[in-house]
Amino acid sequence: MSMIQVRNVPEELHRQLKVRAAQEGVTLSELALRELARSVDVPTARVLSERFATMVPQSETAESITESVRAERDAR
Repeated sequence: MSMIQVRNVPEELHRQLKVRAAQEGVTLSELALRELARSVDVPTARVLSERFATMVPQSETAESITESVRAERDAR
């Protein structure tokens, strides 16, 4: 297993992390590892921007969607 060392952590942040770890009944290392793992699951702004750029714009209005739903229901 690899190791990461974080330097220059502001005292207030360190204190808040220790408090949260204690409240959750885990060590500071366990809390940090969990938060790091969770952070890589969140898409970056760049990834989101690229996804949005490839999306096809929708030109339908709420009214046209409502009409489509009604037409579908009437067809049944």
